[in-house]
Amino acid sequence: MSRTAWRAAMADARVKPHQLAVATRCGLQVPATLITNEPEVVGDFARSVGGRIITKSLATMVTVDDEHGSGVLYTAEVAEDLWSDPRISATAHLFQELIPGVDVRMTAVAGQLFAAEIHPTDPTGPIDIRAHHEQVSYRVVDVPADVRRSVLDLLRELRLTFAALDVRIVPGRGWVFLEANPNGQWAFIPELRTPIAQAITDFLESSCR
Repeated sequence: MSRTAWRAAMADARVKPHQLAVATRCGLQVPATLITNEPEVVGDFARSVGGRIITKSLATMVTVDDEHGSGVLYTAEVAEDLWSDPRISATAHLFQELIPGVDVRMTAVAGQLFAAEIHPTDPTGPIDIRAHHEQVSYRVVDVPADVRRSVLDLLRELRLTFAALDVRIVPGRGWVFLEANPNGQWAFIPELRTPIAQAITDFLESSCR
């Protein structure tokens, strides 16, 4: 893949609505999703999925300001009194059903998948695990065969050799795809640090031969 094609693939893969469409096509479960700038439809959507919804950025991005430096936009629950907030009309927003379950970080390297459950010390803490990432424990898990096939199909369609995927294991539904970061962090899970590093090294060595 040329450098131009690689950059194009990365840019496309950062767009979350595109990820969700491709994931669905590849057989992965995804949360019920609404993308809109019409405040009047948000309440209907929220009620249709059980009354609890979250919002997240439309693409993987980093924020920068003079006071706080760089950071990320955390996924957050949308309170009922904000469902009809007129500020929603200013731009498109991504809303999804809130699905309780166990978060999993899955790292894909050249066809290999490495996954670990993430268990926060305080289950009532922020929805976005990044907001309290130092108060968690990890448990390495195997990826079910059907999920593995669908994830590898997703990566092929997104033209990605590496990705860090966020998945949630939902009681009664199984593994639900949330999003993929084509340049995500992977070294923060101690039990997977060495095998992922080895997989990256093996891929780079084989690519140079």
